Amino acid sequence: KDIKKYGKTVLSVYKSSTTEILLNSLDLISDNSISEDFENLDKLLNKLGKKVIFFLDDLDRLQSNEVFEILKLIRNTASFSTFNYIVGYDKEYIIEALTKNQIPNPQKYCDKIFINEYYLLPIRNSEINSFIKEKIIEQLSKSIPDISNVFEQFTIYSQLGNIFSSIKTLRDAKRFLNDFFISYYKIKHNVSIRDFIIIKLLKFSYNELYFLLY
Repeated sequence: KDIKKYGKTVLSVYKSSTTEILLNSLDLISDNSISEDFENLDKLLNKLGKKVIFFLDDLDRLQSNEVFEILKLIRNTASFSTFNYIVGYDKEYIIEALTKNQIPNPQKYCDKIFINEYYLLPIRNSEINSFIKEKIIEQLSKSIPDISNVFEQFTIYSQLGNIFSSIKTLRDAKRFLNDFFISYYKIKHNVSIRDFIIIKLLKFSYNELYFLLY
């Protein structure tokens, strides 16, 4: 009830089609100010004796207006002593999204919302290559004892032996592996693992060439 009350007073400040829908769904009207509602709700939340942690990943995959809405949500709730946010995003994209929403100083706007920033280095292609190889060896080593030797043979196809250089992100690496294992276990008795890896890689990264071969 109190969360609804606070939500109604906050949402009424920011008029948009989204907030109008939310406002219509909240039938409790508060007679207190926003700050009074905030203080009352903060006291109630503290009585729970728990920390509430929100994990928001891939914020940079949203549209610019959606990014702005999420940042407003964080700003309006992060001051509750029980609420903590851990957010993953591309800083440049967030700044660009705020600029498109005509925020005067996007950098300062972010600084007020995010207390601590930790910069993560992008994953290297060699690490993605090692990740895929390790997962395949881990899964197939029992049924194919010499599976590690298969990757050594791939050096003739690619400089430095990185046959998976076309897979650029960890997300794509996981997608490739999921499809690879599902397909392999269905026909493992009818294929050479060495050829199968190449065929699946062609299908994943070079689909037009795969189609022509097919």
